[in-house]
Amino acid sequence: MSKYIKVGSNEGTHCFPLREEDGPLVLSVLQTRHPDGQGLWFIEDDCKVVVPALGAIINPPPDGWGNRTYRVLVPDGHKAVTWNFRTNF
Repeated sequence: MSKYIKVGSNEGTHCFPLREEDGPLVLSVLQTRHPDGQGLWFIEDDCKVVVPALGAIINPPPDGWGNRTYRVLVPDGHKAVTWNFRTNF
């Protein structure tokens, strides 16, 4: 169970609070640090798993937020967050 989630980027890792354990993340909270953010993603079993925003919230993955470090999902054409899989994973 998590009361916050870790979100990493080229700028470092930041923790974002959840209103309740394993509850949704409010999109505007993420956008305070990453204005172009439209969701999150993480790597599991060598696959990129997307956790998109639905309206104004980002619901946790089916197995909960867990102890993962997430990355910010941004629309194509934005330079807000880039990540190099070979050097950063």
